Amino acid sequence: MVVELSTSCGRYRRPIRYDVRMEVRILGRVEVTNDGATIQIEGPKERAILSALALEAGTPVTSGRLCDVLWGDEPPETATKTLQWHVSRLRRSIGTDIVVTEPGGYSLGVSPEDVDAIRFERLLVHARDLLLRDDPAAAAQDLETALELWSGAPLTDGAASGYRTGQDRRFAELHTLAHERLVEAELGLGHHESMIPRLHAMIAVEPYRDRPRELLMLALYRAGRQADALRSYADYRKLLVEELGIDPSEGVRELEERILRQDPQLDHRPPPPPSNLPRERDPIIGRSGDVGAVIDAIGPHTIVTLVGAGGMGKSRLALAVAHQTQPTFRDGTFWIDLAALRPHDNLAEHIAATLGATPAPGQPAISALAVFLARRDILIVLDNCEHLLSEAAELGAILVEAGSGVRVLATSRAALGQPSERRMVVGPLSTDRTEGAPSEAEELFRLRASEHSSLGMSDDEGTDIAELCRMLGGIPLAIEIAAARSDVHTAREIIDEIEATGRLPSRTETPEHVRQENLDYVLDWSYSMLEPEEQVAYDKLAVFRGAFDLDAAAEVLDRERSSAGHLLGRFLAASMVVPADPGSGVRRFRLLEPLRLYARSHLDDEAYVATSTRHADYYRNFCSESSVYVKEDVTGWRGRILLDDRNITAAIEWSLTNGGPGFALPFADNIGDAWYRSGQYQRCFRVLSEMLEHAGDAPPALRASARNAIVWPALLSGESQTAFAHVSKAIEEAEEAGDAVQLAWARWSLAHMLVLGVGDFASAFPLYDAAIEAAGSDLEQFGSLTGLGVAARAQARAMADIEAPDDVESLDRAERLLTQINDMSGLAHVWMARSIRAIREGDVRRIRFTSERTIHFGRLVSEPVYEHIGLFGRAVGELLGANLPSALDTTYQSVRICEATQNLLQLGVSLQALAVVAVEVGQMREGATLYEAGTSLAAPWPMFERIFAPYFEKCADELGDDFDVARKRGAELTVDEAMALAASIRIRPEEGSVQDSST
Repeated sequence: MVVELSTSCGRYRRPIRYDVRMEVRILGRVEVTNDGATIQIEGPKERAILSALALEAGTPVTSGRLCDVLWGDEPPETATKTLQWHVSRLRRSIGTDIVVTEPGGYSLGVSPEDVDAIRFERLLVHARDLLLRDDPAAAAQDLETALELWSGAPLTDGAASGYRTGQDRRFAELHTLAHERLVEAELGLGHHESMIPRLHAMIAVEPYRDRPRELLMLALYRAGRQADALRSYADYRKLLVEELGIDPSEGVRELEERILRQDPQLDHRPPPPPSNLPRERDPIIGRSGDVGAVIDAIGPHTIVTLVGAGGMGKSRLALAVAHQTQPTFRDGTFWIDLAALRPHDNLAEHIAATLGATPAPGQPAISALAVFLARRDILIVLDNCEHLLSEAAELGAILVEAGSGVRVLATSRAALGQPSERRMVVGPLSTDRTEGAPSEAEELFRLRASEHSSLGMSDDEGTDIAELCRMLGGIPLAIEIAAARSDVHTAREIIDEIEATGRLPSRTETPEHVRQENLDYVLDWSYSMLEPEEQVAYDKLAVFRGAFDLDAAAEVLDRERSSAGHLLGRFLAASMVVPADPGSGVRRFRLLEPLRLYARSHLDDEAYVATSTRHADYYRNFCSESSVYVKEDVTGWRGRILLDDRNITAAIEWSLTNGGPGFALPFADNIGDAWYRSGQYQRCFRVLSEMLEHAGDAPPALRASARNAIVWPALLSGESQTAFAHVSKAIEEAEEAGDAVQLAWARWSLAHMLVLGVGDFASAFPLYDAAIEAAGSDLEQFGSLTGLGVAARAQARAMADIEAPDDVESLDRAERLLTQINDMSGLAHVWMARSIRAIREGDVRRIRFTSERTIHFGRLVSEPVYEHIGLFGRAVGELLGANLPSALDTTYQSVRICEATQNLLQLGVSLQALAVVAVEVGQMREGATLYEAGTSLAAPWPMFERIFAPYFEKCADELGDDFDVARKRGAELTVDEAMALAASIRIRPEEGSVQDSST
């Protein structure tokens, strides 16, 4: 277990950790051992408390539950205080920090594995699983270990209560079950005669128990005593009928029938086939699908080679496959590690000695192998073949030709190259979490860290561990090496070290037997297989931060496309490069992060600068030229830009650090558009701000374009003053450059920002009209602007509560135009405008229809701003339709989108609607507070001031003077405080609502 104390200085707390090996024994006398020294626990009630806490080790137990343990249904009036006194006495015996005070109770700060009863139960379950997997030897070992934990009847010296009685019965049953399973395991090992007296003794203790009778009948039958087995059944049946009036169970009756017909399935099976497989240290992590795929391949293919970069876990996967397939190979499964062999060693002799195929005097080992394998059904695992490729390939072919039942499973960093070979690539462990659960890579890290450190992993380290595993590329060896350092370093410290040094952690040992466990060593071998020219090219790929395609590789390597393709093929064959998104139909490649850092370590400063410059130039040109294609496929090209996000980000960083003024600005337009529309507002605002700070005397048109890209991320992130400053500068710079396109977009943005940011409708409408007029009929350059201008103007009129029937026709015209130019984002805006118009008119049916269409288009183009307004519209429709549960749930959905994207402007709109729901469900004070918090983030729309007025008039009447107090509090809330208040809105049961709207 681990004890954690804290020293404090001011408001800072520093944890102090140290190891204490403490074990709790309750299977007999209740006692504690501390580093081998026994601590006697004085007092039966203290022992009872310790037992109850130990059985729930690490989990809080309430005070009420402990009172039940001590006194049952008749606790004294001072039970709680008396319990505290007994806990205090227990702490004096075993240490003040072992019994931990929890909210409402206590817990025992020991690992479940340090409690003999828990360890016993786990061994019992594991033994059952081993018996189901037909491994009686391992099961018997577990069961003997489990039974050795018992020193007497459990809990005998604790306080008497119903709790103790129940636990006595439970453990007595488990103890009996352990003995029965041990006999079952011994029978599985063929020890029939020796188990018969033991079973008679068990039956004498519990004559009415079925399982010992079954086992006795089976032992007698397998010992050749069929008549005695049948007599045993007859005696048991007579006993049950005469004394209890019942027949034996169906299982016992079925066994008698099988004995009568001498069912062959009752015969003892011979011991498992011979094997020298190393024992599996623990269950394989994250490879269950891979194990099945390899097993399926072994049947039809005589040679299966697991190929992958060093440290991928090929040997571990092969071992798992060999263990699972062991029963299917009648003549054995053999593991042959070639790592220690050298090219001059006789590989055939080594394999023959392992298999026991002893050559006759003067007979070549290869001939002895051929004779030995001729009629055998056998699996031979050749591990670590890469340094003996030609020898292993040649011998592997000979082995499988010796007999039709011979199969070879090889592991190597390169394929053997045999015609009959099935090559299967072993990739890294997944670093992606599923529904919040730790990834495969994280599971491995935590498992290995627990072996090296008794400090354990805190919950706060989860994010850092996930980041570290991604940094290590999911490579098992890299993860294990990093985990081995967790006894001294936190995951964050390891990350910081990698970022500071540009190198991965490695083992410090250098002896030959350790080299296979050193990542640099295994990567050196693969690297050495490349020609010098190929090594130089490989090192240059280190500038890629994510997946890349052939065109990008050719540009960075400064080679013709065909030459770059040839090199990538070589790197793939050597497992130094892996396919990205295999099966997607798109040819993209990547270097796992450990391999990228390894390659980077070979680049000198001059080569790194030159290669990084080519990388940045390629992606800068890609982003600036992509605008040509955006007109044809907005969503597709936006997705293409996001696909290269990591490389583009690296290119931007390089350009900002190493380029001249304005060098990074060509990235701004399209990367800003992609980040903004995908909901990355604050990131977009931060990076584009840095670009503009370094703009210098860049061309005004380029600066105007960048400013147009930053204004909306700034506004939605709550930086309204900055947003207005940028849009004003964009207008000036566009006018200076004579750029009609950027000027029209800036005027449109200013109009819409005036509406959404400050509610200045009067100033906005002329700007809308000017932008639409400037666009004219030039669809190629202004089609999207015209459609958006019309849609936004109609939206603004509805928000301003202006009756504008002609907007219906205008929106229809905008929809036709945007459909013509395939602008799905523009269509989302059209439907958003229609939804807001429907809300203004109070048409619940049309609100629902238009909101669903807005949600549909928002999700189609992956733009959360539109999905949010669609959900918001749906929520208002449900509110107006008096469906409060649905209104509350949908409003929460819209709030969560704003929270995820940190969209403060639209969060304000959602909080205003949620405030009305709060008023309707009777949470008046919360409603008034929330509404004011929402209006501080987003100016209230006149339309909603009219629609929501009756609700808040009712709220004001209900609260009286408290109404203004609640509103004042709302204006002072932080965003986090407003979110916490929003989460408290619930519908009372009498109103027919679900109870937890936050799910």
